[in-house]
Amino acid sequence: MATQEDSICPTEYSLKECTFRYSRVAWRIINGQAVLVADHIYAGPDGCVPLVPGVPGRGEFGREIITALAWQHTIAGLPLDTVIREFAFYWNLTLRKSQTDSILKRLAKEWLPEFDAQCQLLAVSAVVYADETSWSINSV
Repeated sequence: MATQEDSICPTEYSLKECTFRYSRVAWRIINGQAVLVADHIYAGPDGCVPLVPGVPGRGEFGREIITALAWQHTIAGLPLDTVIREFAFYWNLTLRKSQTDSILKRLAKEWLPEFDAQCQLLAVSAVVYADETSWSINSV
């Protein structure tokens, strides 16, 4: 299992000006392989603690893994078992079915406001879809 370490501090301060707060780990895809990245989080002199880029909230997987999972299962229509096997084969990332289910539920909750906004825009639009293809009752 490969690991990597990164130090993260607020962009307006140098690392020397900041104080160490905590470490957190998350799986990321680096050079085509799953890598466990340990991020060391530093707070600025004003107490401001930055977010870890590419990792949602208290998640343990990077957005690239979450997005790939959502795309393969939801858009491509692959069963979760197949997606899990592909992640293990291509990225050497072992996931349990309960983890994948939890990731998808969390993503659905996170994207709910954007989905609702898109539905609202669609509902109030003057023309949703205009198709000028000719048809007849016999072709239906």
